[in-house]
Amino acid sequence: DARLESSHKWIIKLANFFDRVKVGKSSKRTENKVHKTIKEVTEDIENFRYNIAIIKIRALLDIFEEEKEVSREDLEILLKLLHPVCPHITEECWNKLGNKSFISLEPWPKYNNKKINLELEYGEDLINKTIADIRYVINLIKIEKPKEIIIIVAQNWKYELLEEFKKQLNKSKN
Repeated sequence: DARLESSHKWIIKLANFFDRVKVGKSSKRTENKVHKTIKEVTEDIENFRYNIAIIKIRALLDIFEEEKEVSREDLEILLKLLHPVCPHITEECWNKLGNKSFISLEPWPKYNNKKINLELEYGEDLINKTIADIRYVINLIKIEKPKEIIIIVAQNWKYELLEEFKKQLNKSKN
């Protein structure tokens, strides 16, 4: 029952999002996430990992909700990715965007590798891990509202060393 209720709430969230979304220009971050999601969801569906594909599509909607505006093309891509799983609601949202054709007649989206920015991904991962670490420490030391958090950043040569180490590890795996 809980899973069914969760899915229902997400579908309502999707429909409400398309009622209020501001169509405009997507940020580089959003474009990066869209094309990365196309690539990964396509692979997941081809390999019958539907549950993983849905998780990634849901995450993409979360990214869209954080933005002030999203391009029409990116909104359409989200709907195309979701269409095999939720055809009725995607047709409704497709129509809300002003499309006269049926989404079921549209081609599957193709990702643009040039729009996938790994550096942006690494930066975002670093920020998310730092936030998670801070929350963990706050929870560990049982301080509800810290007055101040100081983050000490290592010198640049240490990052360069880490990057070189990763490259060498990927080459040899030893």
